[in-house]
Amino acid sequence: MPIRGFLRQRLPRLGKIHLGERAISAKTGNEYPKDLPHFRVPEEVAAVYGETPASLDIMVPTPDIEKWFPFSLKRYAGENKLVCRGDGEVAHCYSDEAGGWLEQPCLYKECEFWLAKKCAEIGTLMIVLPEVNMNGGIYQIDTGSWHGINNVYSAFEAFFNLVVSVTGEPRVVTGAVFKLTRELQTLQVQEGGKRMTREKYILNLRPPALTITDLMDLAAKYRGAPASGLLMPKAEADDGEQVTDAEFSEVELPDPEEDPPADLVPNGAPVGPDLGQKAAWAALIAQVQGMGKETAAVTKSVLSIIGAKDAKEFGDLAGETEAAAALDQLASMCKAWQEQGNGQGVQAPAATGNGEPAPAAQTAAAAPVAAKKTRDNRALNI
Repeated sequence: MPIRGFLRQRLPRLGKIHLGERAISAKTGNEYPKDLPHFRVPEEVAAVYGETPASLDIMVPTPDIEKWFPFSLKRYAGENKLVCRGDGEVAHCYSDEAGGWLEQPCLYKECEFWLAKKCAEIGTLMIVLPEVNMNGGIYQIDTGSWHGINNVYSAFEAFFNLVVSVTGEPRVVTGAVFKLTRELQTLQVQEGGKRMTREKYILNLRPPALTITDLMDLAAKYRGAPASGLLMPKAEADDGEQVTDAEFSEVELPDPEEDPPADLVPNGAPVGPDLGQKAAWAALIAQVQGMGKETAAVTKSVLSIIGAKDAKEFGDLAGETEAAAALDQLASMCKAWQEQGNGQGVQAPAATGNGEPAPAAQTAAAAPVAAKKTRDNRALNI
């Protein structure tokens, strides 16, 4: 009989896939990391997808995205070794004097190393390529793109939540085949104190188009399967009986390689909406749809009201303050629509987080609905 819990399944790293390459500047002659519109892949991957694939079929080794896509603030120094890792609140930095790692506050964008561009947001994807190798190994992709990290997280979390709500089985996501892509995206960035537009190839994750029947069929395959994230047959005990699920541990992934990727193209966090604001906006838009309003027209109206002339979507907003103003405005409009539906007429919407009335509230309090509508009040008729 084997020792229960002694052996753990640990996936090997089969290779690395890159998003950039080292290039020589024609002007300065210096070497720099050049972004690519495609993945730079190992030979065995190129044999399936070609030398310059812009899309890869991938599977995730575990339902826990924090295990297969960890990301943190990292700083390298000395002989290109990791010397500091932080999460925006706590940092672990290596100290030669102490001979080990010390915990200290992470100052993030106020840190001298961040300001000197010696610290960057780095995510490490560890994924399975089912069309290349299903022998239980992963491929690693490093990215310094704030947009790419957020794109992958947002797409996976939305799909994961849908799967769990329908099937109640989180492991179903490990049986789904996603598309990981490099897509040209127009970004709003802050350079030299000015808001600029840039085009850049960004990572995106595209979930499969599965029906409810597909999800339930896939979920049925996991019932009674081992507790490992990957779907594998049960082991047989010495007496011929199947070993129970509880005797299996979760799949373990290799630790990320901590040498700095030579071809990593850092892309610092923009000053636009954060993940929490995006989630809040999505929740409000769901309310808008539930009230039968045209979401595109509502979005356009909100952005116009707060004065974001260059923005077409919520994600285009230039800063967290501007995003907060948009959230306040949309929340006020939703409240007014709900009150109209309850036969209460249009009342002054809630105040903003600063205690100041939202723009829609100022207008609604100043004139009745039947009066000639201002720009704010016209939004309520969308």
